[in-house]
Amino acid sequence: MNDDDFRKVFEKFGEITSANVVKDSVTRMSRQFGFVKFASKDPVDAAVREMNGTVLEGRPIKVEVSRRSEPRTRSRYGGDRYRGDDDDRRG
Repeated sequence: MNDDDFRKVFEKFGEITSANVVKDSVTRMSRQFGFVKFASKDPVDAAVREMNGTVLEGRPIKVEVSRRSEPRTRSRYGGDRYRGDDDDRRG
């Protein structure tokens, strides 16, 4: 599914400012999720209510309101992220 197809699925709920299918940076294949941004907050509840659990291209989908990401507490190497001055570094 491309961005335009994804947009068309959600257009019936209201004006969309962006619709993006997330793709793997190496293979350029869909990562099986995406983001839709509506022009206003009004259609969001209806889109979640009516689309969550439906089947899209043969797969059940989960539709929910995106949460802002929280700061990570672990580094990508598994250790604690440094959060202090030079005298307070951890391993």
